[in-house]
Amino acid sequence: MWQEILTGAIVAVAAIALLWRFLPQRCRARAASVHPALGPAAKPGCGGCNACGGERCAPPRKP
Repeated sequence: MWQEILTGAIVAVAAIALLWRFLPQRCRARAASVHPALGPAAKPGCGGCNACGGERCAPPRKP
């Protein structure tokens, strides 16, 4: 019995996480007004490759 409850809880959390991931940005931003931890991060990630111009991300330079 407890195994079924635990499995159901895990599946429910996974479903909520999946829905949250595909929720539009504007809805996630609105959730920040309810609780700041629910909103998007101020600056997620580094902005992708070639955005920072660092040695690892930037394309090889021509001599």
